[in-house]
Amino acid sequence: VGEEWCFRACMLPTSVIFSHVSARAQAPVGEEWCFRACMLPLLLDADISPTRVVLTCPLLFGIAHLYNAVGFYRAGKPVGIVMLAIGVQCAFTTVFGWYAALLFYRTGHVAAPILAHSFCNHMGFPAFGAVPSHPRAAALGSAYAVGIVGFICLLRPLTAPGLYSNPLVECWGRVCEHGVPQ
Repeated sequence: VGEEWCFRACMLPTSVIFSHVSARAQAPVGEEWCFRACMLPLLLDADISPTRVVLTCPLLFGIAHLYNAVGFYRAGKPVGIVMLAIGVQCAFTTVFGWYAALLFYRTGHVAAPILAHSFCNHMGFPAFGAVPSHPRAAALGSAYAVGIVGFICLLRPLTAPGLYSNPLVECWGRVCEHGVPQ
């Protein structure tokens, strides 16, 4: 099995390999470093409330993905379709940015949003529209519902700052007893 996989992987065009590596490693590391590890602490130090930082910084993350319009446009898509696709992508990346910003703010570690971003890029946008026509639509719909409810119920407990042994999380936006300005 290992040799067969290696043979198939080695035969892939370089552009396909680069695209997969970029989406699952390079983009998550670069974007999360820029938008979470660099921007959030600076905004928190500027006496902006954590809620405002977590909600507004991801708007810039969403806007940063507008460059994808060029690819759609060059592919010959009608301008209306390009605008709709980019609007949906900008909204989706902003919502994901809220999640990633909350992960970074609550854990104090950039690894959490990097891993979430990589997983999100790997999985892609959920195919909610395919559920009704799926042969096991009820089971699939139930799995989606359980997953969404579980995510909502477990988000705060699983990102509790105390779980991640990062005393600087307590210091966001002020100098604390550790003597390190945060």
